[in-house]
Amino acid sequence: MSGYSVWRHAVLMGMLAAAARSDWPSGMWQSMVSTGSPALAHHDMAYDGGHGKLVLVGTDAMAWPRTNWPVYHGDSNLTWSAGGELPSGAGHDPEVAYAPSRGVTVVYTGTNVVWEYDGASWSRIVAATMPVQCYDGAMLEYDSARQEIVLVGCDQYPATNAASETWSWNGTDW
Repeated sequence: MSGYSVWRHAVLMGMLAAAARSDWPSGMWQSMVSTGSPALAHHDMAYDGGHGKLVLVGTDAMAWPRTNWPVYHGDSNLTWSAGGELPSGAGHDPEVAYAPSRGVTVVYTGTNVVWEYDGASWSRIVAATMPVQCYDGAMLEYDSARQEIVLVGCDQYPATNAASETWSWNGTDW
């Protein structure tokens, strides 16, 4: 694929993605050769439409506590380059979403610490309000109607009957 046509398709990373939907018709998924594909665990990514790149955040270790979150940028040919590192602090499994209304990629850390990337540098924001503290299994997405990032998660994961909570991020607080 050349140019930016890859952005019109879903990009999956990880072992489960290939096996998860073997019942889909052939031709729905295309294996792409990727240069320098990062080896990460507990990772998430979002497409930063304002800066034309994928932003991937994760950890390169399964050990606790996690001490770093490497950041990688993917271009339209899925060539990956190192994009620095976020200190995880008390964070857990990162969740990533892009907010086009503000032109930033947002990283939720499982705490009240939020990281935002403006295409050039990262800013650490400590929100006054503590949202649900998700250790794993949260979802972070952009709501274009509200023009805010929405977090859905549960502080009792992996409990099967625990209720999820929904929070919105406006750029300064939950």
